[in-house]
Amino acid sequence: MNAFTIYIFLMFQKLQLSVCNTVRFNTQECAGQPEEPMALAGAIVHDGMTLGRTTCYFGPNDPIQYVAIKIDKVELPKSLGNCPKLTLHEYSSVREELIDNTDPNLRVAMVVPADPKLLVEANCSNYEKIRRTALQTSSPGLKLQMLFDPFSSSVSELSYEFTLTSF
Repeated sequence: MNAFTIYIFLMFQKLQLSVCNTVRFNTQECAGQPEEPMALAGAIVHDGMTLGRTTCYFGPNDPIQYVAIKIDKVELPKSLGNCPKLTLHEYSSVREELIDNTDPNLRVAMVVPADPKLLVEANCSNYEKIRRTALQTSSPGLKLQMLFDPFSSSVSELSYEFTLTSF
């Protein structure tokens, strides 16, 4: 076999592995933490019917990889005077933050991204323009934080779906 044939064969194997490693993921199943995000070769992330705020953390399959994001579907209409919001941030490190530091007996340390950089924000006024947007992390090894806040909107009217791919 010549070098070109071998190259095509290897690329096909790599593509096949990527396709096989793609999972459909409901955000109700988010289990990753900022310091240990879910590492996926590929994922189709879609909304769950959670009533409150949802936070998910994702990372590349390998620390030398980028993460590509393609927003496939977003429906965030204004409802009951509330404007729901979906944001994606990239970050490289984490820090501890004290929650409710007004009472010394109730101080709780929580790990949060130390350097979040906004990649995209979809809300009730711009979600139609965000559909089919493609973007990627700015450097290899960066992780993603996804925040969804329905702000008391009717959850049945809201939806989102995006594809993540490590490359």
